[in-house]
Amino acid sequence: MADTPNTVAGILDATATYLAGKGVDESRLAAEHLLGRLLNCKRLELHSRASEVLNDKQLDAMRRGIKRVADGEPVQYVMGQWDFLGFTFKTDKQTVLVNR
Repeated sequence: MADTPNTVAGILDATATYLAGKGVDESRLAAEHLLGRLLNCKRLELHSRASEVLNDKQLDAMRRGIKRVADGEPVQYVMGQWDFLGFTFKTDKQTVLVNR
């Protein structure tokens, strides 16, 4: 059965394909990070939520993030934070702050 476009699985597939076409390295991983941040869950949880349908507001937010990454902005900046070695770093073009 094919995934419907607005499900978590469908969005992950479409996003990874689109970003790969734009030359984004590790496009599937980038798609998982973006969608996990949007849905406030860990990347691995996305697979258990594969059939969940996103609403229009969520789809619009995902599209904005995808466009930014496709235009060359690091996924870490788009997400606004990045976890590394037990620390959460606030990330954007101007600031890096550490929260423990």
